[in-house]
Amino acid sequence: MGCDGYYAPQTFKYAHEDNKKSVTHMEKKTKTRTKTDNENNEADSVDTIRDILFGNQMRGFDQKFAQLEERLASDISALRQENSRQIESLQTFIESEIDILGSKLTSEEKARVEEMDSLDSELKQTAKQLDKKIEQLKTNKHPMQQ
Repeated sequence: MGCDGYYAPQTFKYAHEDNKKSVTHMEKKTKTRTKTDNENNEADSVDTIRDILFGNQMRGFDQKFAQLEERLASDISALRQENSRQIESLQTFIESEIDILGSKLTSEEKARVEEMDSLDSELKQTAKQLDKKIEQLKTNKHPMQQ
């Protein structure tokens, strides 16, 4: 059967179709590559024209932006340092105020304890004097009743 030519034309037909498919695929790839290359060339041309027309301005803007960025970075750094210094100063002030208030509270507490002790001793002394007077009155009253 292979020699009668029956399969040979079909084999050729299929092989030819496969070749045709691969040639068509290769043509598409080549066209796509050419199209992509053309687009890249056009993009490069547009970039070149843009650079010619606006290159100096863009470089000037880039320099200004770089300078602005540097200035902002240095200003932010200075602000951070200033904030840090102010926070440390505030912390020191608060700690000293807490110490002062603590010592005032301690001295106030001591003064109140001393006043309470003084009032307690005065109250005891007054109570003793009052007891003596009451005793004297009782003793004085009794002789008169007799």
